Amino acid sequence: MQSLFEQIKIDNTYELLFPKKEKGLAVIWLYERVKNGEFENGIFKEKDIHRAFEAVSFISREPVRLPWVTYNAYIMELQEFYLIYNDEDQTYMFTDFGLQICDKVHRLISQRFNPTIIELTCAELYAKLEVAVTEEQIRNWLSIDLFKSRTLLLEQVDYLNQQIDRSVTALSEKAKRRKETLLVALQEIEEQIDTIRQQNKELRAAFREIDRMNDILISHPVRDISEEVDNMVSGAISYFEGIHMRLSMVDSRIDKIQPKIKQFFASLNRDIFNSKVEKFLYFLLEKSRVVDKQIEFPIPYDQTIQFIDSSLTFISVDRPEDLFPPTRKPRPDYKKDTRKEHEVHRKGHVQMMRQIHIQWWMEFIRRKSLETDAIHLSEIFFSILEKHDNDLQLAIQVIDQIVKRYKEEARWEVLIDTNNKINNPDSNHTISDIWMKQK
Repeated sequence: MQSLFEQIKIDNTYELLFPKKEKGLAVIWLYERVKNGEFENGIFKEKDIHRAFEAVSFISREPVRLPWVTYNAYIMELQEFYLIYNDEDQTYMFTDFGLQICDKVHRLISQRFNPTIIELTCAELYAKLEVAVTEEQIRNWLSIDLFKSRTLLLEQVDYLNQQIDRSVTALSEKAKRRKETLLVALQEIEEQIDTIRQQNKELRAAFREIDRMNDILISHPVRDISEEVDNMVSGAISYFEGIHMRLSMVDSRIDKIQPKIKQFFASLNRDIFNSKVEKFLYFLLEKSRVVDKQIEFPIPYDQTIQFIDSSLTFISVDRPEDLFPPTRKPRPDYKKDTRKEHEVHRKGHVQMMRQIHIQWWMEFIRRKSLETDAIHLSEIFFSILEKHDNDLQLAIQVIDQIVKRYKEEARWEVLIDTNNKINNPDSNHTISDIWMKQK
């Protein structure tokens, strides 16, 4: 079986699974309205998809108006994995894959830390595992009960990691402010890190049933009966170990971040201490006076002035650039090759035009499929060659995408007769007899 990487890297596969920003935002726009009940039964029309793209275009100050054929090409691409088209009433709805992706994104962005849910979930899993004795019962627990909870359990750990990332980002942003503001910000961030550490401890307590479930799974007698169940149990044990490892990673990250924050505190405090000493000395010079050859200070004192600096552990050493100039690396000189530049632009233009033509022919075949119950793709292959100066790559890509698009359709089937070769007197190429027919 071909590896996942090999399949994803095929032309247009990655782009269809992970659409670009303007298409992805349009999907989210539709998803929100499906969840809000704006579309009855989650069904919407083509005009609603166009509204979604218009809403995306308004993100910039000057909305970008794209040709109608471009919108139609976008819609056809989204139908590969995200949208289902109903020919009978010309409506659309989300695929299961599209809903799962949007649900996952919604949870990641809006989720909140709640160890109570984890504790209840783990307790329920343990109770069901404890009474799972037969092979069928342990199979159901592994494939149904645990499978439904896997994502929920890991999302809480991922939430803590995201909190750490947000705290580090906030620290780097607030470091650009004035020092007085930064000290307050540092105190806030240190409190956030302490909160995350406490949440990690709470999460460990919520996961306490995991060790008990591990003990049951490791010694369960069903493992000796079925090799398949044994493999499933091993996967569950690895999953539980992965949760523990992630919790340990959160602790490790906090242990690395907190000392750096404290060190940053110390260096800032030193600067503020020095500035306060300087202000105090200026105050003495301005306000003190000499009376009978004795200095009279503006404030009472007991003959002793003591300065305390609690941050002397950290020493700052300046490196004057005029004394120690950094060695500058020579900047490489790149010569411009106009011939290669023109060739790259030409190839890019050809590829762009080919993609536009592919979208046009895909739309042409889609509209044709609404009018007839059989389409001879081999004839269309030669029509493409005739109208596009024998561009064989264009013709092949169009037929290939059409075959992939309609072979999974419920109402259509693609028939390929490799024994019957179709040719054309105006072309040197031949192709197998390919038809699209309604079932």
